[in-house]
Amino acid sequence: LMVLEQACKLTDDVNVRWASLLHDLGKGLTRESLLPSHHGHEQSGEQLVIELNQRLKTPNEFKDLSRLVCVWHTHVHRAFELNAKTILKFFSKIDLWRKPERLQQILLACKADSRGRTGFEQVEYTQVEYLTELAEACLAVNAKQFIVQGITGKAIGEAITLERLSVIKRFAKD
Repeated sequence: LMVLEQACKLTDDVNVRWASLLHDLGKGLTRESLLPSHHGHEQSGEQLVIELNQRLKTPNEFKDLSRLVCVWHTHVHRAFELNAKTILKFFSKIDLWRKPERLQQILLACKADSRGRTGFEQVEYTQVEYLTELAEACLAVNAKQFIVQGITGKAIGEAITLERLSVIKRFAKD
């Protein structure tokens, strides 16, 4: 509930608030012998989030965002440790290319999660700026620049992927 409280301070977006509330459902499946750690709770929580959303008949956009936040929130928390391929995979899995607004929703839920603990309510969360800048740089890569080079078909998609990887690697080194 502390995460939900932080989400309410950050945004009026009910979708983000819902995702913030559900993101750690997988922790409830952690075996007692593993406590206080919750390794793998992101993946184990995904099915719980899907089932709860189905049972409650939540709107599709709520279903999608809450599942994505559940699965990817620890990646966002560790953004500065991730390699370029993993960041690009994250961007692809959240469908950044067609739904760029979704990234900001995910980042707000993750920021709420980061601040949703006693003593961390005002903590800096620079992952938001970092991933936003990387996403903007990747979104600037488009097919036009490769078409004018004479690249066609499947090779365009491959060239876009390679260029986006290159952009992420250059940015991360700066």
